[in-house]
Amino acid sequence: MTTFNESNNGNTISKSDLKADAEASQHSSNEKNNADTALKFERIKNVFKLLIEEAEYLIDDRAFERCEGASVKEQFSIKIDSIRKSLGIENMDDVNLLVEIFYNFELKY
Repeated sequence: MTTFNESNNGNTISKSDLKADAEASQHSSNEKNNADTALKFERIKNVFKLLIEEAEYLIDDRAFERCEGASVKEQFSIKIDSIRKSLGIENMDDVNLLVEIFYNFELKY
């Protein structure tokens, strides 16, 4: 086993110790990224839920017709798509901007 001396105290660190530390660090980083992604998804979902409940006029009549007989999840997706089209949201950057505007407004007021 190869060892490396630490600069001040003379302790030795094995390659396996370094590898374990790196894996633990990577695992911690992945958990943080997963948490960030989950929070981002939750915020997007919350904004669209609010728009569905409070700005129903953004959902076109055809979308309501398509919702008939659809599952709750499908209805949510149909309504989001209709709202997205009404607001001219074409990509995730636009979605992120919408979410940022709502959450910054909430923080201000």
